[in-house]
This record gives sequence, C-alpha cells and structure tokens, in this order.
Amino acid sequence: MLWDIAPLPRFHDHAAFAAVNLAAIDVMEACLALDHDACRESALHGLGECHWFVPVRPRIHAAIEARSPGLLPELAAYARHARAGHVL
Repeated sequence: MLWDIAPLPRFHDHAAFAAVNLAAIDVMEACLALDHDACRESALHGLGECHWFVPVRPRIHAAIEARSPGLLPELAAYARHARAGHVL
C-alpha cells in the first residue's frame, strides 16, 4: 500500500512535518471521494495508519464517517477498522 511505504515523516511536533502530513491526509480524503473501490480502500488504509497520530484523529474520524454510508459492505467494515486504527 502506498501509505505504508510513503516516506512521510508522520506527525512529530514540528510544523513542517505537520504540513506535509496534513497534505497527505488531504489526498486521502480526495481519494475516499473517488468512485473507485480500490482508491477508497487505499484512502481508508492511509487514514487508518494516521489514526495513531492524536492531533488529527478527529479529522480522520470525520472523513471516514462522511464517506462510510456509500461504501460496499466490505469497505464499510474496513472503514470501521480504519477508524479504530486497525488496518492491515
């Protein structure tokens, strides 16, 4: 998965790191809105990985919840796992 291998600095207490990671979350949110299940699954995976970075957790939860109603049942289940940070 892209979000597993992307060399993102994650959320450290540094403004430059936060800016890069917030831009990545923007991309994940845009992918979650695409009409393609593989893109949405990738976005859910990336958002699930970011769940552990507390400063953005409310934004991640909101993004997942906003898109979950229109997902296939399998992706809706994955969205629930991603919301809790449990992605494989």
